[in-house]
Amino acid sequence: MSLIAELKRRNVFRVAAAYGVVGWPLAEVASVVLPALHLPDWTLTFLIIVILTGFPLALYQPARSML
Repeated sequence: MSLIAELKRRNVFRVAAAYGVVGWPLAEVASVVLPALHLPDWTLTFLIIVILTGFPLALYQPARSML
């Protein structure tokens, strides 16, 4: 079985798409709401770093038994 077929079987691509669908609007909403709440400027940067750090972790979950 090829690697791509195995990743599809384990829904890795679906998890990546879902993470993008949730993460991008979350960052967009935060970019509007956080300044209105008078939070520090680094708060948005921290949120983006958390979202980006969570992406590989989210992809690892469905593929962990493959590794």
